[in-house]
Amino acid sequence: MSTSIVVDPARGHAEERAQIGGLTAATASKGDAALFRLFITPLEVWNKVVATGVAKAKYSWPKKVLLSFLAGAYLSFGMAFAFLVGGQLKNIKVDDPGLYNVILGFFGLPFGLTMIILMGSDLYTSDVTFMLAAWCEGKTKMTAVVWNLVYCWFGNLCGSLFMVQMYIWGDVFSGREAFEESVALKKTSPDFGVNFVRGMLCNWLVNIATWQAMTAQDVTGKFVGVLIPVTIFVASGFEHCIANQFGIPMGMRLGGTAQYVTTSEAIVKNYIPVTLGNSVAAMIFIVGFYFFSIGSGHDMVVNSWNSGVTRYLPPMLAGWLQTGDVVAAEGGLQPLPGKFIGDISVHYGGVAGGGGGTPSHRGISAALRALTSSMRGTHAPPPAAVVSAQPQAATGEGANGKSMV
Repeated sequence: MSTSIVVDPARGHAEERAQIGGLTAATASKGDAALFRLFITPLEVWNKVVATGVAKAKYSWPKKVLLSFLAGAYLSFGMAFAFLVGGQLKNIKVDDPGLYNVILGFFGLPFGLTMIILMGSDLYTSDVTFMLAAWCEGKTKMTAVVWNLVYCWFGNLCGSLFMVQMYIWGDVFSGREAFEESVALKKTSPDFGVNFVRGMLCNWLVNIATWQAMTAQDVTGKFVGVLIPVTIFVASGFEHCIANQFGIPMGMRLGGTAQYVTTSEAIVKNYIPVTLGNSVAAMIFIVGFYFFSIGSGHDMVVNSWNSGVTRYLPPMLAGWLQTGDVVAAEGGLQPLPGKFIGDISVHYGGVAGGGGGTPSHRGISAALRALTSSMRGTHAPPPAAVVSAQPQAATGEGANGKSMV
């Protein structure tokens, strides 16, 4: 016996929303979306972000650590490049500090982040977005999110420290130590709150860069998508926890005044506040805003709002305050689907022979779904993006009994 896939009809709503990003329902329905495009829509990027988080949640710890090690190394290449190019322009720094900041931002970290994206390695500051997006949509467990990020942060640290030692052995900074020593001092001097805010501003831009790289479908577009936000963050003096895993130890190892910066000072004054700031920015400005605007959180908040005003306010005022984009033929607004509309299977096994799996009910989606249902006085709607399997005559397809979207 085999299975065939019946996609939930609510997925048609994805084509309606995709119009916002320029992909029309007509184009999608005709299959023309498969043709090469220079960029994809925000809705498609959100689906890719969630799918990436789901995939990363399934990594074994050796794979996660190794890919994170590489990301730390690649970003260190970029960080060192910035120090060895922009950091040596002493006259320009004095005469034209604006131009100096642009050069420092342009030559270095954008190249490192581009390598990370194209080489498929794992950077903590973008993994926060991937993992939390998957959790918000109820596609993975919080334990998987936490362990993934822990492995990633320490894997990045190992890669960064390895590159510090390699640059020391290679005597790369010989005669060019002054700027690197000043960086270590500069990054451990501000107060906790200052570095926290700088970390927030930094990772907002870094995740914009990652998002734009996912939007672009060619290498040139990905590089340009990374270049502009990262140049802004470096030129502005914002703080990136993984870049600092190379920058601060490198200055401490080179000696000079930076040798008096202790490991505890680096951790307490920089790594902790910057890591927290980086994480909070990804959580709020990327995951939060997009989950509640184009993710399943949008529909559930709208449903909660509409049911609340209908229940507690006079009909005339309630009708004026209701919002949404699906209008019933009569009787006001229909509830929106409140489902994740990405192409991710939520089954862990087929239903043939009673081996069906159970979709995840965790994350913000589940909480909002429960809230919406309680306000409407109904049971929770079916899980997001559910597919069903219908028995058919045995064919060459689906003989393994698995149902996948």
